[in-house]
Amino acid sequence: MNAAPVSFGDPAALVRDLPTITLAEAVAGDHVFAFLDDEAGVRFRCPQCRRLDCNGGTAELVDDLRWRCRRCDQTWTRYYLERIVLEDADYLARAYRITEVERVG
Repeated sequence: MNAAPVSFGDPAALVRDLPTITLAEAVAGDHVFAFLDDEAGVRFRCPQCRRLDCNGGTAELVDDLRWRCRRCDQTWTRYYLERIVLEDADYLARAYRITEVERVG
């Protein structure tokens, strides 16, 4: 028998209310250097080029509404991250797990 699917409630509402940093963490992936938040700022694996360099991900948050990738040399909005998370079941599940850990932890 298959396990019951995880219930997200309304995924669009969940994603809409997440901080941009959580969306970035959700799309970064599970690689140890795919998401870094330290004194140098937030760096994550770009969902476009999927690259990592010696400093971690090639993408970085500009502000609460924008992020850019040094490798792609483009700037995108948080709404692009929202769409990516909503369209990918693995990203959505990761976002849900991140919010659960933050809520419990």
